[in-house]
Amino acid sequence: MSQPTPSERGASPADKLISSLDGTYFKLSEVATLIGRSDVTIRRLIRKKLIKAPSYQIRQGKSYYYLFTPEDVQELKDYYGNQGIERRHQDE
Repeated sequence: MSQPTPSERGASPADKLISSLDGTYFKLSEVATLIGRSDVTIRRLIRKKLIKAPSYQIRQGKSYYYLFTPEDVQELKDYYGNQGIERRHQDE
């Protein structure tokens, strides 16, 4: 399964900002897709401090965005024991 690159993202102002940063970062919705969980579930883990991720939070206008590094994505995969990844492959 390949991860979306910044050039594959939409052209929203937030996407442009994220794409302009050095390094590889994923938005919450991208991470949810990668690990097979909902945005709400990942937000709950963050709110309850059950994971260290995300590494960064940025503000674009009145909105805040969580930015996850590849290491953050791996932390979430480890947290779930790759259950989401395995389930998605079984459905294919």
